[in-house]
Amino acid sequence: MLLRKQTLSPKAKAHFKLFQDPFENDVQAAEDVYSSPDIRFVREYLWQTANKADLLRDCESGAGKSTYAAT
Repeated sequence: MLLRKQTLSPKAKAHFKLFQDPFENDVQAAEDVYSSPDIRFVREYLWQTANKADLLRDCESGAGKSTYAAT
């Protein structure tokens, strides 16, 4: 069963600081992805940890190592 297309209200777009509907086009740039202060903190923490140790080397297949390394 397919769900009907949902749209974001102007109030929701303003709350998440979205200038366009994120469901209309694919992600084209980093600015198209919502990033909260918590997300930025976790990414920075992981980056600092990864630079100090070979922590990511031992992760399971499909854990997102390549995706993380590409960012």
